[in-house]
Amino acid sequence: MDLKPIDTSETEEDTSEIPVELDLAGGKIRDAADVDAIPGHKLVATLEESENATLTADGEVVKQSVKGLLTLTNPSDKDRLWDIDVILENSDFSDIEGDLPYSELEPGADQTVGYNVEGPRMLCLRERIDTWTARDKERSLSIERSANAQDIGLEIEVENMGSVQLNDVVVTRTFPVQIQVNEGADYERQGDTITWSVGRLTAGETRTLTIPAAVTAEAVDAIDAGSASATYTAEATLSGMNFGEVDAHCRGFSYMVVDEDERPDNYRCQAVFENRSSFTVDLTKLTVTQTGSDEHLFEIEDVEEDVLPDGRWESDVKVVHSLDKPTFSQELLYTVLPRVSRSTEGTVSLQSQNIEVLEADIDKTYSLDVLRHYRRTELNATIEIENTGSAIINLLRIHDDIPGLFEAPDAASVKASIEGKDLNPEQVRIEVHDGIKHEKNRVSPDGPGFHMEITIGQKGPIGLNPGQKMSINYPLVAPDPSPANDVVAAPARIDFSAERYGPIATRSPRVSPVVRVTHRKVNYDSGKEVFPAGGAGRYEAMIMFNNRADSALQDVVIHDIIPGAFELLEWKVTSSHQGEIKCDMSEEGTTDGKKMSWNIGTVGSGERIEVTYEFKGDPEAGFKVSDAQEIHGIDVGEEMEDDTTSAPAPVEEQEEDISEDVVEEEAVEQSTDDEESSEEETVEESADEQDATEEETVAESEEESDDDSDDDEQETDAEAPESDDSDDEMDAALAKITGASESAESDHSEARTCPICSVEVAAGMAQCPVCSFTF
Repeated sequence: MDLKPIDTSETEEDTSEIPVELDLAGGKIRDAADVDAIPGHKLVATLEESENATLTADGEVVKQSVKGLLTLTNPSDKDRLWDIDVILENSDFSDIEGDLPYSELEPGADQTVGYNVEGPRMLCLRERIDTWTARDKERSLSIERSANAQDIGLEIEVENMGSVQLNDVVVTRTFPVQIQVNEGADYERQGDTITWSVGRLTAGETRTLTIPAAVTAEAVDAIDAGSASATYTAEATLSGMNFGEVDAHCRGFSYMVVDEDERPDNYRCQAVFENRSSFTVDLTKLTVTQTGSDEHLFEIEDVEEDVLPDGRWESDVKVVHSLDKPTFSQELLYTVLPRVSRSTEGTVSLQSQNIEVLEADIDKTYSLDVLRHYRRTELNATIEIENTGSAIINLLRIHDDIPGLFEAPDAASVKASIEGKDLNPEQVRIEVHDGIKHEKNRVSPDGPGFHMEITIGQKGPIGLNPGQKMSINYPLVAPDPSPANDVVAAPARIDFSAERYGPIATRSPRVSPVVRVTHRKVNYDSGKEVFPAGGAGRYEAMIMFNNRADSALQDVVIHDIIPGAFELLEWKVTSSHQGEIKCDMSEEGTTDGKKMSWNIGTVGSGERIEVTYEFKGDPEAGFKVSDAQEIHGIDVGEEMEDDTTSAPAPVEEQEEDISEDVVEEEAVEQSTDDEESSEEETVEESADEQDATEEETVAESEEESDDDSDDDEQETDAEAPESDDSDDEMDAALAKITGASESAESDHSEARTCPICSVEVAAGMAQCPVCSFTF
């Protein structure tokens, strides 16, 4: 048996030209509660819709799926239904037909028709997260990386957008481990889920749910803030569709009762309807007309009394005068009483929001860290900011200390770039103020210095994406640095944020640049000695260069010339630090003779270089040794800075404690490393003083008379081990501080003969008084 709606396309050739005409009873749709109070079975018709929607945090639809189901149910266990017609109203937002004729419905059977809905909404959910509630401005979704919990504002708004009441509204939200939520009286908490039982929402009503929360951002990855959802029910359809009419026929029988009256030719007439089913029947129209007459004997619209199962309905009795036995034609419209209902249930979910984390690595460097005293020096300052977080940095401010040994920087010379691409100058605002702001201890005595504020993002977001690096470069000039600038630090502080009114993260370079001024002079000795060697016409020359400066000298070249009639036999170069060394030697002819150049390279502080060579010529040429004593030149290059001893050690900065309004307040740096440096200087000074005292004591002991008593000798012998231990400790301390070798020079306690000029050198002397040869 066919339970589907009648396909009118099979019976009509052109439905657009010949509309389907339905023979409807026209029964009224009653309230379900009233229908339920009437005995008997009813034709059950339901419209059920289910919504699943995903919204943005602002409540805009991302996707929506609404499924509908129309169901007709025959609850009787013995009686069939037929000639079923369903008329739907307000079906504009659905894809179901408005008029649905059905064939029949067996006992206990049901029939369904599915449809889709698009457009309308009943419930709207919105979520607002603000990570910077201190400012009543635009909301922010960024947070500074920190192991400490930071309070945020979080609220959910639920709104009834429909025209009917919503029931059983429940809002739930899950939270990640990075977000901590306190207990509250307005919601229930179970694990990482918070639940609000909102209940009913009248048409157009809005409620706001507030959650006290805090975020802990220990990592640089973006934090998924979790998601919210809401469920609801309604005794109406989301599409707004409802039933206009629902008609069906069952077993029923109608007839006319005609009884002749006591008077001849008068007949008592009555219309009767018998309900022979288990359904309750609604009589909607009765029309009875006597044959041959145009007037209606009965014309009843919507009989008030329903005909119960196996019940009977009788009309009023009317007397009809007729000479013949009267006959009648009747039209009776009825329907099984329908019981209709509409309902919607829905789930609305919000897309989760990400809380981006602010983090950056800061590096500030100077192109030079050691300056020469009283010499104008130019260097370049570079500040590099690498975005190591997940948030886009759109605004930053640099607070940069310029030590007092430098001139005020020229604002026009400051250049800012991202990944090598220069920023628009209008994005950069530079202010230079007198006096440094951050450094308290390692300051320059040459002046108060300057504090430069560089604001980048003046006209709009700069868009420093994660992984990108920004560089700020500017030149500095030290016009006349004094030697008193021992250790001068140049710290900086950088405040940056993702939103204009969002949280501000503050970072400083892990190592601030440190400069110092050296007080160095170029001091050296040079000399030459020529003397006859063994054999006629053979001579030996020795050229000495002794670096007495406190730093190494670069590019040292020693030149000499021998007469053209002579030839060079052999040569060697020795160093007081390295012994015999190898170097390049070049020869070229000149008008004065043969020029020889030894490229020594770098000569360390306190290092003595000796070039010794032997040359031979005609003994009859009249060569005089005194004519060859002239030095023909020693080239000396620049001083070499020794990074291990001359350059100031970089100082790692301590983290600063920054308050909420960090852009406006001064940052106070902790300089524990400087205190350690001061302690080291104190130790070094003490070691120097102690060493000097020890040397004086040793000298005095050597000058004491040999006539001292045996007791004095025994006392001295008893103290000797302690003195030796003290000397060993002092030597070790000095070696550790200065980096010098632990080996000591020999004491030269005996007289020696100079190997160059054969002069007898007295005991205790380390240098020949004639040729300056150093033993």
